[in-house]
Amino acid sequence: MSTVDVVVPCYNYGRYLKGCVESILSQRDVEVRVLIIDDVSPDNTPVVAEEIIAADSRVSYTRNEVNLGLIGTANKGVMDWARADYVALLSADDALTPGSLARATTLMDARPDVVLTYGTALMLHDDSAELAVGDPHDPEFAVVPGWLFLLRMFDYGNAVPSPCAVMRTSIQHRIGGYNPQFKHTSDVDMWMRAATAGSVGVVNAVQGFYRWHVTNMSAAYQLRPIGDRAEVLATCERFVKFYGDEFPDTRVWLKHMKRRFGDEAMLIASECMVLPGNNSWQDILKFAKVCGSEYWTSPSGWRFLSKRFVGRHAATAFRLLQRTIGLKSRSVPVRANEAWYDHGTEIGWWPEDSRHCRRWGKSKRRGKVGNWRGIEGKPGVLREFVRTTLKNFGYEVHKSGTSAVLERYDSSYLSRLCRPEVVFDVGVGDGTPALYQAFPDAYFVMIESRAEYGDKVRNILQKHKGEAHYKPVEHAECSSGRTSPDGKAGSTTLDSIFRSAGSKQRPILLKIDAEGKELEVLQGAKQLLQSTDFVIAEVSVGRQLESGYRFEELIDWMRGHGFSVFSFLHVEHEESEARPRFIDVVFKRS
Repeated sequence: MSTVDVVVPCYNYGRYLKGCVESILSQRDVEVRVLIIDDVSPDNTPVVAEEIIAADSRVSYTRNEVNLGLIGTANKGVMDWARADYVALLSADDALTPGSLARATTLMDARPDVVLTYGTALMLHDDSAELAVGDPHDPEFAVVPGWLFLLRMFDYGNAVPSPCAVMRTSIQHRIGGYNPQFKHTSDVDMWMRAATAGSVGVVNAVQGFYRWHVTNMSAAYQLRPIGDRAEVLATCERFVKFYGDEFPDTRVWLKHMKRRFGDEAMLIASECMVLPGNNSWQDILKFAKVCGSEYWTSPSGWRFLSKRFVGRHAATAFRLLQRTIGLKSRSVPVRANEAWYDHGTEIGWWPEDSRHCRRWGKSKRRGKVGNWRGIEGKPGVLREFVRTTLKNFGYEVHKSGTSAVLERYDSSYLSRLCRPEVVFDVGVGDGTPALYQAFPDAYFVMIESRAEYGDKVRNILQKHKGEAHYKPVEHAECSSGRTSPDGKAGSTTLDSIFRSAGSKQRPILLKIDAEGKELEVLQGAKQLLQSTDFVIAEVSVGRQLESGYRFEELIDWMRGHGFSVFSFLHVEHEESEARPRFIDVVFKRS
């Protein structure tokens, strides 16, 4: 009987952990071991894990001393712990289907040349009906040569749903762990490196469940109009750099990928340019330039240039006229990202038509199986995707006076968001009642630099436990001569305040309203952020100050420090202006 070691990294997924592990322990015809690695979760993960290991000796549990992130945590398991015949990595919010490990190991036992096996996955939503799948004992199998699998990855992106992947442990140790350089495409990099060592097996059956919810790493990343193309391109470029001599065709495939990505980027930029208040087309255009000079000669490139020539407002007006009188554009329409993450959608690649693949088995399944990270060759448009996402997240858009407002900054929602022990409130101003009502028992560290708000801060602290600091906060301490409410001059950093704070007990929530200096304040809070679980920041959409940041810069900076966009609380958009002034963004540690 084959042995399989399954690594379950877990950060703040205690509510899913039991179901995930039960889906592993109930697997038939294999001997399994499970290692739960807790990445310093602030929730009840330790309690749940202890209950699981007490009930089954096949399960082990360890907790990181510091938060390592998904990739660092995964590598501890697959590289340092795994020693069985096969190894699998299963996120604590995902699950296996009945018999999935037996089907994968049956294929790999029969074919020693197969280094990696996967099947399809079903998308799973928390608020939807439970999905039931069968346990086929003799499914159809396919073996894909390594070169063909690589071609598929270059042409269409990731073919492998990560909850379904099983690898030979010896191959895993030979090719190395997940690459931290690629936070969102480390799986793509891993599957491609595996394909250099042998063939890839595919089971024509549902092998796992991939859970989609607002706290996945993918959710915020997919909000970008350009998607993950930039990181996929960087991943493939690195592969060609290290394996191009062994697989010379990949150099040609990379050129084709760049040409395709450049063309798609111009198509997306063309659509975004006519959306009122949307300036993302400028960054998309930069990405198109990275892909090469050919994009200017493509139909999408000419379409973009024509819109720039006639002017953005004229192009927008013409588009509205088209819709009003029912004219159809001759240009290729850009469709919004199809909802590959919809509940019950089946994802993964089955090589149905390739003559290079060896197939066998009885239970044949035909029909659509979509690509892993979206629909092939159909770039997304920000407007429709954001609209659908906001609807799925339960937001309401309404009007208030002259402003269009997206409002969810209330105590009811905040209290469901998290339960912090300590709240750092930077830029108290008149106060944030929803914050104090949501967390009445928290310890508040109030930070306000403007003298006129000193009485407000003191009144708040009469009702809540905490402390006050009356200095401007910046990215570095200085003596600027500015005066604070208590008469002291100079500035400090959030890290300096954190070190002297009366309480540092986690979980910690950081709220920032720095009037256009949010990025500067965050740059002085790197130590605090290491202990912070949620950040609420009033992020400027346009530069408020000449030396200020762009919206994308702050989002990218937070991502680089381990935080992803979790939700939105408030968007204020004056009808007389082309774009919103600011957005209250909730960031969550990834």
